[in-house]
Amino acid sequence: MLTSLSLIFLVGLAMGAICGYLKLPRIIGMLVTGIVLGPYVLDLLDPSILSISADLRKMALIIILLLFVKHSCYPSISAKIFFGFVHNIGKSEIEIESNKI
Repeated sequence: MLTSLSLIFLVGLAMGAICGYLKLPRIIGMLVTGIVLGPYVLDLLDPSILSISADLRKMALIIILLLFVKHSCYPSISAKIFFGFVHNIGKSEIEIESNKI
């Protein structure tokens, strides 16, 4: 199972980088990776991965939402919250920026 997860991760990153180089969204490379490595094309994944696929989908959704918030119209707030930079700013700045939302 660990081999399958690492294969998904590494090939997904590589395909994402290739798509980024081709000026395509990186998510396309990751989606193609899932399709190609999955049970319908090459079937390189361990069957136990399919049994935990619901949990993996939830984790992927959380990561996508965090990236969306990071690149949203308020990136300064999300960066300070998600990456722990809140201690570097004053309380008044947090109050001012939270009023913008």
